Amino acid sequence: MAEGVAARVKGLLGWRRLFGRRPALPEPDPLLAPPALIRSAADLQTEPMQKAWALLEKKRGERRFLSRADIDPGELKPILPSVGLVEVHHDPLRFRIRLAGTDWRRTIGFEATGLWLDQWPNPVQRQVLEIGWTSVVREGRAGRARRNTVVEGVSLHYEAVFIPLAADGQTIDMVLVMSAPWQSESVPALAAP
Repeated sequence: MAEGVAARVKGLLGWRRLFGRRPALPEPDPLLAPPALIRSAADLQTEPMQKAWALLEKKRGERRFLSRADIDPGELKPILPSVGLVEVHHDPLRFRIRLAGTDWRRTIGFEATGLWLDQWPNPVQRQVLEIGWTSVVREGRAGRARRNTVVEGVSLHYEAVFIPLAADGQTIDMVLVMSAPWQSESVPALAAP
């Protein structure tokens, strides 16, 4: 058994001798890190997130924030199953999932629509979401996170974008959450024996 694993590892490393050093590919973000700020579509790696970002940035124009009224679900049809709208409540800061697309339910195994974040059943997942959404609200800027891991039995392989929304143009009252499948290729998977 150990000989088989050793042979596979040698085989995976052998490509370096044949083809030179593999180009560096991005790593997933640390699980409990705040999202990286987005400055342009070039900060995103998945085509669906780049397209959605460009569309929404064009709508935002010179304003500081988009509002919920700016978002036409029909324009986000390719990613609609992975879209969520999160209400932001202040004093104290709390989050309530107003809408969770069907991909959320398939990925996490339960319906999150209507749930307050502090009711989220998985503590590590709850902490990851709270860090991301809190950071976006406090910074007042859109952020992105890339995950390639398993958390509490749930496989997470996505690039997510978090966009603050403000109905009055000043106070963030919602976070638009969008995601697309993403996988880091920086560590090749071992082939089956």
